[in-house]
Amino acid sequence: MGRSIVIVTWPDLFLVSDQEIKLGHYHFMNSQALGKSTSKAEVQGITPQGIWLFVNDREHFLSYRDFPWFQEARVKDVYHLEFSASHHLYWPALDVDLELESLEHPEHYPLTFKK
Repeated sequence: MGRSIVIVTWPDLFLVSDQEIKLGHYHFMNSQALGKSTSKAEVQGITPQGIWLFVNDREHFLSYRDFPWFQEARVKDVYHLEFSASHHLYWPALDVDLELESLEHPEHYPLTFKK
């Protein structure tokens, strides 16, 4: 963890630790260093062929052929991605749930969506 520097100009502002700052009766916590993303999953792009995801430091391409739910979706609905338990991807507006395992090992999930 990097060093924290606090210039004290108010008598009631002080550094508690690298993660905590107190200002009067308010108590602030820093969960991560500034500039780093706290998200472990994000949509990185939408192309005419599919969408690009970045999950747990890996890129995944979801083609519309294999994941047709995204092809006619609104852009804001595709970008609204929730990630939980380090393995579950969910798009609330589309009601699409995917396990990360199905992206990393599609051969284990032979069933595909049929229109």
